[in-house]
Amino acid sequence: MCGITGYCTFSNDNSYEQLESIINKMSDSLSSRGPDDKGFWIDSNKGIALGHRRLSILDLSSSGRQPMVSNNQRYIISFNGEIYNFKDLKTILIKKGYNFKSNTDTEVMLMSFEEWGIKDSLQRFDGMFAFVVWDRNKNEFWLARDKIGEKPLYYGFQNQKFFFGSELKSIHSNSFFKPVVDKDALSMFLKYSYVPSPLSIYKGIKKLQPGHYVNLKDPFKIPNPKPFWDIIEITKACSNNIYDGIENDAIDHLESILKKSIESRMVSDVSIGAFLSGGIDSSTIVSIMQKVSNKPINTFTIGFKDQKYNEALKAKKIANHLKTNHTELYVSNNDLLNVIPDLSNIYDEPFADSSQIPTTLISGLAKKNVTVALTGDGGDELFGGYNRYFLAQKYWSTIKLIPFIFRKYISKSIESIPNNYISNFENIFFGNSNYQITNKFYKIGNILKQKDLRSTYNRLVSIIDQPNDYLTFNNQIRSTINNAKEWNLINDKTMIMQFLDLTTYLPDDILVKVDRAAMISSLETRVPFLSPEVIKFALSLPKNFKYRNNEGKWILRELLYRHVPKKIISGPKIGFGIPLKDWLKNTLKDWSESLISNNVLKEHNYFNVNEIQKMWNLHQSGKFDYSSQIWNIIMFQSWYQKWMKK
Repeated sequence: MCGITGYCTFSNDNSYEQLESIINKMSDSLSSRGPDDKGFWIDSNKGIALGHRRLSILDLSSSGRQPMVSNNQRYIISFNGEIYNFKDLKTILIKKGYNFKSNTDTEVMLMSFEEWGIKDSLQRFDGMFAFVVWDRNKNEFWLARDKIGEKPLYYGFQNQKFFFGSELKSIHSNSFFKPVVDKDALSMFLKYSYVPSPLSIYKGIKKLQPGHYVNLKDPFKIPNPKPFWDIIEITKACSNNIYDGIENDAIDHLESILKKSIESRMVSDVSIGAFLSGGIDSSTIVSIMQKVSNKPINTFTIGFKDQKYNEALKAKKIANHLKTNHTELYVSNNDLLNVIPDLSNIYDEPFADSSQIPTTLISGLAKKNVTVALTGDGGDELFGGYNRYFLAQKYWSTIKLIPFIFRKYISKSIESIPNNYISNFENIFFGNSNYQITNKFYKIGNILKQKDLRSTYNRLVSIIDQPNDYLTFNNQIRSTINNAKEWNLINDKTMIMQFLDLTTYLPDDILVKVDRAAMISSLETRVPFLSPEVIKFALSLPKNFKYRNNEGKWILRELLYRHVPKKIISGPKIGFGIPLKDWLKNTLKDWSESLISNNVLKEHNYFNVNEIQKMWNLHQSGKFDYSSQIWNIIMFQSWYQKWMKK
């Protein structure tokens, strides 16, 4: 895991010394992504400067230094990530006569480019990666990002200058770059709590979409990215070729391919461990890791004193059963709150998934003991862990029978019931449990007023349904989530919901959250569920292998029960939440008000001040819970204060 960045003017306007100064500043902004080494490559005649910050994982010697030049001197690469099948590729290339100077996957990539070309090589790589390659022979750039989007890559032009980087802060640190907020990106951020690809918060800078590459030949015109791994075609193929084997065979096969994926992600020249939340996904990963390891693996858990958010007790039972080397840290609200002032630096693009806070803490805990950690991310999207996959479709078949005018009336009535009434009911009948009756009650109200299943899904994944209500400008929301064409490509609507999450929520929220939270502590995270083989098998499973008795991840649960007794695992899913609703009314109240006061909001004139103050006052009254919506606005404001007021 590393940080990559670069800059190009396609001219000789800058001297070598100027380019060196620029690229050093850009690279140094990514120092936490690569604290072990740094390097650069410069061609002052063409105005090219490539930078790299290294977190040493494989071949810790200087042989792994980047940017790296191929043996034939044709290709120069700045690469972030891991190629898990690099040893297999290396064996093939040695038989073809190639000689290697290091034990790095980077050198294997360069030799692959020499042998098969870049486009062909992308089909052969199994890994998480983002890279930029300069081809000296053809005077062209290649940019590519891994199949599911584990590693980030931003790129774009401004004033006839080309920029790229693992994080926006590296581009922002270039004095030639002038940041301008993209209003489309702001609208979508308010709606979803993240900026969906291919947009970034800055005009002219894009995120390269997962499974895509860009071949930049004309220095002042970026062509449309092209897929080298088309997830929609794979999803369609899987939906037309549903697995028809028996249950035990399916569980056996899943265990076999997960074991293969986990073993490949345990290859490292530094210490390795895993996050263990106590949930199905991370527990499955840890149980197989422990099975294939010849010594206790290192596992890490964050615990909360508030039992509504605490899965540490369950995680400890699982760790004891598997006999892992377990470390847990109970954090107070103050520990969580202390992270908040640094969020705008960690996430240098507006980002408002509040589980970013505990994720940052568990990453810091893990880094004290290991340099690489495996996670259970992707399990929900692949194996049906979200209620919307089965409940939305189940309820919609009944709801659609009610005339729309009546549904709208019932929905409006539900939305008008104060939140504190429902919360009091929940506390009386369910106590300190995690049933979350209040949230589900309002979700039903939202579903009732939707016209079809597609709009129901879109509403369930939206935080602010109508961003224009809170903005001083009107924008049409355009994203894959809203795309009718995408929705109609697959008949199975449960599968299309999974597809949409795999191409939006997973890469732009979940993987961003973990990448930035881990990298601020210089920790590499790896995600076994996102092996292409696991993805294809999961998408080919019939519904009843995923959803049974209003519960998802059936096959994953059955696999886990082979390693951990069901009685330890049982219980409702808690998640990685924080008491945001209460914080905004007490501990965070003054800080929040300083960011959304009338005068501060009017500085940039993006927000409808009256509507935001109305929402804030309703939340403070306790009648309605607008914590998620307010958090989106606060996170934008915090980001704006950090990055736009310089």
